[in-house]
Amino acid sequence: LIPIYYQGSQASTSEGISKVVHNAKHILANDTNNESLPIIVFDEIGLAENAPSNPLKVLHSLFDYEINGKMCFVGISNWAMDASKMNRVIYLARTDPDITDLILTGKTIYSSITSSSLSKNILSDNNDIIRFLSMAYSEFLSSLRGTPNENFYGIRDYYALIKQTLINKNKDDNNPFNILSDMIKKAFCRNFGGVKDMSKNIMKIYNEVVRKNIFNADNETLIIKNDTYNIVDMIMDNIKDISSMNRYLLLFSSKSTQGNIIHLLNHFLAKTKSSYKIMISSKFTDDISSDDYIFHKLSEIILSMEKGTCIILKDFDYLYGALYDLFNQNFTVIGNRKNCRIALGGTNNPMCYVNDAFKVIVLSNTT
Repeated sequence: LIPIYYQGSQASTSEGISKVVHNAKHILANDTNNESLPIIVFDEIGLAENAPSNPLKVLHSLFDYEINGKMCFVGISNWAMDASKMNRVIYLARTDPDITDLILTGKTIYSSITSSSLSKNILSDNNDIIRFLSMAYSEFLSSLRGTPNENFYGIRDYYALIKQTLINKNKDDNNPFNILSDMIKKAFCRNFGGVKDMSKNIMKIYNEVVRKNIFNADNETLIIKNDTYNIVDMIMDNIKDISSMNRYLLLFSSKSTQGNIIHLLNHFLAKTKSSYKIMISSKFTDDISSDDYIFHKLSEIILSMEKGTCIILKDFDYLYGALYDLFNQNFTVIGNRKNCRIALGGTNNPMCYVNDAFKVIVLSNTT
């Protein structure tokens, strides 16, 4: 199998997709021994479906076996697509993980990020922190069904919750459990914010889960005693966190307060003596619809990724689809160097180096 990757975005074009198909055909044409099978992996094909130029129209000929032979195609999307594009392929949908899946995932994540075996404190029936966190997350998502925030939180929030809680605990296994409860609280606050009172709601559910599953008095010390927190402290914690498990920061605010937030971020970043850059999008329609302008801004971001400069992005909503792998921290590690794919225009999907010191902060308007 010879994979050929393409990152979908709203900047995707039919020419770019056709170029990928041409590369696959070239592999077939030069395979004199009939031993190679090119497979086009179209990541985030759903984003490309929303592109103004309707680039997916070329897929109809791509799926024609008589034209393209034994070429393979895999499309990955977060949502179901138009029936005319799906009726030529085998459609596989992954269901949401149940509690058993979540617990297994949590244990696997922990075992992958620590060189030691899983701690007995973590895995024992009497003190299964992963189980408590998994049950709280599952019940929290169930409570959001049918509400406007149903799809606001997802599995990556759970991943980060597990990582931040257990990595911090693993740094010092002699910590008393009242400190561990503070670590759990901080992990909830940093990963389940963005909507008013949501972090408090999941902490309340977590406490109920712990109380229902207490089998000895020690577990009472896992209860979060105080669910209040300071948003500014959470922002500063993220900026100061240099671990590889740290997530990039998304800040919601009204337009009238964004100037104050930028001033606050300026102050924080200056205190850490980090190099940083503020990027604010043009408001002119001719700019944001121009390939040259978009290419220029993406090039600036790629340069900051390589240098390890922290960037603050404001009003680049039309650009964020091209940075999908970056925001998801979907890195390919080659020789201890992190790389990710950037959708640079309609035809180019380069793998770009991501410096360990790089951070990105996205400012978004509340609506």
